Parts: sequence; structure tokens; C-alpha cells
Amino acid sequence: MKIVIIGGGDVGGYLAQYLCRDENELILVDIDRERLEALSERLDLAAHEGSATSLSVLQGANVKGADYFIAATSIDEINALSCSVAAKLEVKKRIARIRNDEFAREVLEMGLADVCVNPERESSRAIVELVMHSGLKDFQRIAGGRIRLISLTVQKGSVFDGANLASSAKKLSHISFRVVAVLRDGISSIPAGNAETREGDTVTFAVSGSQTVELIRASGVHDGSSHDVMILGTTPIALQAAQSLSEIKGLNIKIFQTPGEHERPAQQVAEELGRGVMVLESGGKEIDAMAQESLGDMDTFLALTEEEEKNIITSLVAKHLGVKRTMTMIQKAEYMPIVKTIGLDIGINKRIITAQEILKHVKRGRMRQQVQLPGAGVNVIVFDLGKKSRHAGKTVSHLSLPKDCVLAAIQREDGAFVPIGDSRLEAGDLVTVVTLDERQQEVEKCFA
Repeated sequence: MKIVIIGGGDVGGYLAQYLCRDENELILVDIDRERLEALSERLDLAAHEGSATSLSVLQGANVKGADYFIAATSIDEINALSCSVAAKLEVKKRIARIRNDEFAREVLEMGLADVCVNPERESSRAIVELVMHSGLKDFQRIAGGRIRLISLTVQKGSVFDGANLASSAKKLSHISFRVVAVLRDGISSIPAGNAETREGDTVTFAVSGSQTVELIRASGVHDGSSHDVMILGTTPIALQAAQSLSEIKGLNIKIFQTPGEHERPAQQVAEELGRGVMVLESGGKEIDAMAQESLGDMDTFLALTEEEEKNIITSLVAKHLGVKRTMTMIQKAEYMPIVKTIGLDIGINKRIITAQEILKHVKRGRMRQQVQLPGAGVNVIVFDLGKKSRHAGKTVSHLSLPKDCVLAAIQREDGAFVPIGDSRLEAGDLVTVVTLDERQQEVEKCFA
């Protein structure tokens, strides 16, 4: 396939890193020569310097007839305009990163792009899910939303502490679930049936949506919605998260505006968010101001400013003061694996979330979607089993799958389920596979 990426920043760079692994013709267009040179030195792609809003630049970059055109710069108008120009070059599918929902609707209505992805909306959606389930380290929907991937920390004395997976599954046979990944001491693995989990491991389960809460309780993790939430920052993500959380009954929300962060006064922001949110000004002394508003008594603290250092420091202070759970906006994707190492609970990187949402719309051969679990290189991939698939008609136990690979879900017509050994695959199934980063190419060949 021929795939074009506009913008080599954090989102575009993340996409290029993933998409260049396949046998694709990958084209990257950016106005920043140094950025292009840095990416082209380590990735197999064709780099072209220039503005993507120029027809001559796109023609020179050999964009014509591309399968996918992904406009991923940080400027909505450039993304929309470049998609419009790409339409003249017979590009099959155009995906635009658009932050403004109203503008996104206009872009779609005018046919400038086929898909619009909003970084703030996707990030705030993830934050709200995690606030509502205080025991989770991560939460994702797969198989049309019918199956959940949830990540939990193994508790001392729980059914998963010091037990192999087969015995744990037997004890919880009334719940339809499967362990698909284990993170221990910063190293991820795809466990076999005789693998043992122990206290402190972060375990990712595939579980039926209707049994998610039951599995969480059985694991010994205290789960429930937070009651008192404090947010630092009035960035678009922070405001969207606050707006969504304010619609949930029983939540007390305080949000602090930092100097220079927003042109509107705190009173105006409060009026826009509604009665469910208390908006305060930090006056440049965030820690003191939040401490006076009982920071240590909060269930959850969200550090969502654009300043990474401020987010990390205030989150560490919040943990020190007794906050049960912190979520920290991390700007650099390479910092994400060390979030837990330095004492923080959950890192939020909107660029990774945006890139992964874009990847859901990029179909490569039999691959329909791809996302990555938090931690060290665990990929979740959805494959479409065609009529000629060699796996159709086989049971899970008789599949010849690569090492470090497990089936997490099977979606069939209007239903989905977590497969077991005697589950049979059928042509037309959408199969969700979890594997390690270094095994992905083997897995793709297996399902090609």
C-alpha cells in the first residue's frame, strides 16, 4: 500500500514508526527539514520537504493514487486543506486530525476528509473511563465494544497471587475472561496457560463487557467511581474531561486554572462548565493553592497542563499528600514506560492516543485495527478472516500461532466472545490478537 503522512511531529512520527514496518510505500511530507532528516535516517520512508497544502508539492511527493492520506499536523486548517488538495490526486481515503468538533463536522460535510480524529475528545474519553473505574490501570473496548481489555494490579492474597493461569481460570470458571498480557518489572510477556502471576504484576484481561465489574471484584481490586476529583489545568483536554465528569452524579470536581493558560477568566470558564465544577485560579502557586483546597483528600488528581514538568511534580506531590490515584499528562511518548517507575499511577499521552485512533481506520491487508497497550511493546491487532483463510474451521487449540501470541476476542456478525480452546473460527470472523512488538510481523504473516 501507499500511505502518505502529513506532519512528522509526535503523532506523525508515531504513525510512521508503526506503518513503515510493513511492506508499504510510506511517504512523509513536512516543512521542517531537520525533522524529516531525523525520521528518514531511522525509518524506511520517502521524506519530502514542503507545504502539504501545495498541489505541486504533493505531486512531487508522488501522492497520486495513495491508499491513505493522513493529515496529522497540529493545525486543523492545514490538515483540512491538505486533504482537500489530496482529493484532486485520487487518494482513496483521507484522515484528518481535527481538534475542533464544529470544524470537524464542516470538514466531513464538505467532503474534505473521510475521517476526522479529535485528540482532545479521545484523550478525555479515556480519562473519564479511568476515573469511573478507580481500580483500573487501563481500559479499552474491542470487538465492537462488547469485549473489554482491562489492566489490573495483582493484589496480595487474591486469586491471581502466586497462581498459574489455568488454576485461576478454573476458580473463576463462571466468568468469561482470558489473561492476554503480564507486565512485571517493566517487562511485558504474553503468558502461556502454566504461567504464574504474582502480587504487583499488572495483568491485562480480555473479558466480556457484562462481566467486567465481576472480574474486577474477583481479582481483589477495589473498584468504583471517584467522588472527589481535582484537575490542574484548563487545556482543551482538561475542560472536556471536566465537562464529561460533571454529568456524572456524585462527583465533586475542582479545576485549577494556571497563569497564561487561558485567555478567559475563571468565572467565564465556570459558567461554561456548569454548576457541577468549581473553577479556581492557582495564581502561579499551584501546590499551595491545591493544598488549601484539600488536595490530599482527593480520590483522583488529574495533572493536565501543557507543561510536562509541572504535571509530573504536582502528581508526585499529590501522591505524597495521600491522593489515591493520579493521572498525568505526559508530552513525550518515550517517557510513558517509566511513569510507574517514578511513582505515578497513570500516564496520559494525547499524541499516542490520537495516533492509535488514526490507526483504527488504516486497514492493511487482513489487518483491520491496531492499538498498543501501556507498558513495553504489547500490540492488539484485529484481523479479518477471509473466505480462504487457512484458520477458518479450526478450533483455537489447533491453531499454529507464532510464539508470544494469544487470541483475545472473536467478533462474529452481531456478537462477540472471549475464545477458549474449543472455540471454532469461521470465515468472516474479526479476530483480536495480542502479541509482543517484536512478533508482530510473524503474526501478520500468520493471518495474511
